[in-house]
Amino acid sequence: MNSLQYPDRLYLFSDTFGGQEAYDPLRSPDADARIVTDIRSSLPSVRREFDTFGAPRITDHILRTIARTLRDSEQRGGMVGVFINSAPRTEKGSNGKPFYRADTDIGLRVVATPLEALSPLREHVTALYHLPNEGNGLYGAREQFRSSFTVALLADDHGLPLVDDNPADIPPPEPGCVLAYVDRFGNMMLHEEPESDKVPLTASLRNLVREKVIVTVGIHSISAVVGESLADAFPGDVILYPNDHDVDLARKWEPKDDPQDIMRQSAFLRLLRPSIGSNARVVIKK
Repeated sequence: MNSLQYPDRLYLFSDTFGGQEAYDPLRSPDADARIVTDIRSSLPSVRREFDTFGAPRITDHILRTIARTLRDSEQRGGMVGVFINSAPRTEKGSNGKPFYRADTDIGLRVVATPLEALSPLREHVTALYHLPNEGNGLYGAREQFRSSFTVALLADDHGLPLVDDNPADIPPPEPGCVLAYVDRFGNMMLHEEPESDKVPLTASLRNLVREKVIVTVGIHSISAVVGESLADAFPGDVILYPNDHDVDLARKWEPKDDPQDIMRQSAFLRLLRPSIGSNARVVIKK
C-alpha cells in the first residue's frame, strides 16, 4: 500500500482535522478559489486538506464547481481526486455507512460517505462502488477511524474488494434554493435545484434587471438590486445576479473601504451569518 498511484490533484474534506467549532467562512481557507485555480492552472501534484466542521453539505458547492471547471477546461492537467468524510456513527457497536467510490466522465474521482454526498455529481457518475465495512482487508468491523484508511480508494491500484453499485442509486439533490457557499470576503452564492412547477431563479432574474428585491436567507433579509453582473452595481450596493447556474449575492466595495469595512459590510454579515444550506428566497420589493 506504500506505492499507491493517486490522482495528480488530491483534495481531502473531513471533520477529523479539528474540533467541532462553528464553521466560519471568513476565517477558513477559500476552498472554491484554491481548487479552481489549481485546475485552471493545471498545477500538478497538489494536495490540500479542508475541515468541514461537521457540516455534511459544505462540499456540495465544491463538487459542482470542480465538475464545471473540469468540464470547461481544455487543459485539465490530470485526474482530480476528492475525499469526503462526513458520516457520523449510526449504530452502537458498528461502523456507519460504507465509503463509496464514484468515477466520472470529467476526470474526477470521488470517495465519500454517505452516498448522499455524491448527489451534486449524479449526472457525471459513470461507475459506482462501495467498500464493505466487514472483511475488506483494510480495517476491522468496528474501526473508529475508517477515514484514515479509506483515502486509499482514490488510487488506481488500491487492490481492495469493492462491490459494484448502480450510479442510479445516488439520490438526486433536493429541490429548492439554498445558501451554497460564502467566500473569504463575505460574498454569498445561492444554488437552486428547480422544482418542476416553478421558473428557475436564474431565469426569473434576467427579467428583473435593475429591480429592487428582498433576499431572505435563513431567517434574516436584505435589500438588493438585480443585475447581470457585479459591474451593474454602484459601490456600496448589494447586488444579486446570475453566475453560471447559480446566483451571487454580494456588496460592491466602496473605494474608501479598508479590509475591515469590506468584511463588516459584506452580505454575509449583514444577514447575520446564515449557515450553509439555509433556505433562500427572493421577492420583488414593494
